Amino acid sequence: MRFFLLLFLTWPDSSSTFAKALNFSSLRNPQHDQSIHDIHTVKHLPSNKSFHPRDRRINAVPSAYHLDISVHPESGLIEGKNTISFKLKDPQNPTLSLDAGHMRIKAVHDKHRMPLGFDYDGKTLNIELPLHQTNEQQAVTIHYEALRSQSFFLTGPDASNPNRSNSSYTFTQPEGSQHWFPCIDRPNAKALLDIKIATPEAYKALSNGLLISEKSLAGITRYHYRMDFPVAPYLISLAVGEFEVHELGTYQNKPLKLWSPPAIAHAALKEVSNTAKIMEAIEEFTGVSYPFSSYSQAVAQAWSSSMEHQSATTMGGWRIRGDLSGEGVVAHELAHQWFGDWVTCESWKEMWLNEGFASYSLSYLG
Repeated sequence: MRFFLLLFLTWPDSSSTFAKALNFSSLRNPQHDQSIHDIHTVKHLPSNKSFHPRDRRINAVPSAYHLDISVHPESGLIEGKNTISFKLKDPQNPTLSLDAGHMRIKAVHDKHRMPLGFDYDGKTLNIELPLHQTNEQQAVTIHYEALRSQSFFLTGPDASNPNRSNSSYTFTQPEGSQHWFPCIDRPNAKALLDIKIATPEAYKALSNGLLISEKSLAGITRYHYRMDFPVAPYLISLAVGEFEVHELGTYQNKPLKLWSPPAIAHAALKEVSNTAKIMEAIEEFTGVSYPFSSYSQAVAQAWSSSMEHQSATTMGGWRIRGDLSGEGVVAHELAHQWFGDWVTCESWKEMWLNEGFASYSLSYLG
């Protein structure tokens, strides 16, 4: 995310969470010739932090979210189901506690399709689990509705901009994902993502990772995306709109795309035209290959800021002029794919590391 702040940066102590996870010895010194290396493993750091600032104990470690939802972009309604795979930290407490803000919870069942009891107060969903399963990897499915979520923004033509396209976007940093799907909404609770999105065929839908399939039937288009690298909930993206989708080629055989409202597509293409070159430069700086399987940029005409969703950045439309004046934002959000997305702060008090290192990288890019 782009912040207009003056950051006084110091190199982190080698014992810090961020430094350990990134392994600064891998940062490439531009004065030396050493090859860029690929990423093969996820590094999990031990933590003794059991409590969230709101003092809600987290009793589960998520491993995957499987979302299957319908999006109604004109009303803002999101409905469907979320299957969460997880393992309990404390088997003696057979309750899965999820963040779920102002939803309608219709039903909950286990992996055997047996109904489960639950309690919901409008903020936290507590699900009762079978005692005999508490030591196992588990999965529960929540059927729900989220209407006009505070983190799902709708926009369209108005008196100030009659040419603005109808579209809707999630913008969930720090803890807004819980308002459009039940989850453990913490930056250190990463999980794999598989998401299916059904929307009227006049609209196109973008989320994280590779587009596995796109099928239309009876006026509805169904998109299927898969993120093959763990993602924090706040970095999960949903962008639905009257987009034009433009291929920007590939980078190391990874597809690059632009999702833009038609009226500003020409200007947007100019602003992102150097995406592959910027990726190459950040690889030179970090010594780390681009971490994910694809990269898309969607243009939002809903607000002025931008957000570095993992592999699916949402770009604020205010910089889309077609004169490269927004290229610094393009580069900043790309840098976040390494600083914030691949390596993510453990708690929000460390958020300055995400922003600090994304900004610091621009000094290398020039």
